[in-house]
Parts: sequence; C-alpha cells; structure tokens
Amino acid sequence: MKIKDGYYFLCPKCLKLVKNLSEVRDEVVYYDVSIGENGEPEFEQVDFGDSECCYVRCYECNKEMPTKEIATWETTWEAVDFLVKIENGKILPHGDYWHENLDELKEIAKELNLEVLKK
Repeated sequence: MKIKDGYYFLCPKCLKLVKNLSEVRDEVVYYDVSIGENGEPEFEQVDFGDSECCYVRCYECNKEMPTKEIATWETTWEAVDFLVKIENGKILPHGDYWHENLDELKEIAKELNLEVLKK
C-alpha cells in the first residue's frame, strides 16, 4: 500500500505514521492579585511565562514517547521532534528525534517500503 505524501508524526513505539499526538505542557501564568470589595482576592491574568513539555503520547498505541538525555539531566521530546515528511516513496526526517536516531529511522523505513532521505 502506497503511503500518501505529506507530513506525519512517526511514533517510535508502535512505528505508525499518525497525524495527531497528545502533548501535555506545564505552563507558567502570571496574575495580578488584588483585594476585591468583599475582601476576596481577585485575579487578573497579565502574562504567560515559559512552558515545558511534560510528555508526548501516541493515540495509536497510547504509549509515552521516549525522553532524551542532555548532559546530566533528562528532558522530554516535543511532538514536533517526531515529524517526518513522506514524498514520492521517500521519508525525510523533519524533527530532531529522527535526525538523532537516523539508524532507527532507516530500519523502520525498510518495513514501510520507503527510502530515507537526509537534508
């Protein structure tokens, strides 16, 4: 079966090309807090701070994506890191995960009858 050209997320757990992943983020939100007329605090959102990806999960297999080690700590890949592009029977790694795990991508590509292209 020929895979339709386009952008996909490639799940390294179930090895499926999918159009949607679940990404859970932890965000910092800043509020101004004042005392209302009745003595209760009133909150007014004034800004968003940084956000951090907590985990990415595949809807097909319901498994969390792997984490990555950077120097002495572990962090989470974001959904965009699992992007690939399919074009004319070839798969092009688009996200950082697949650029860093090119050998794994080559093995998966064989199973999908695709050829790997590098940027």
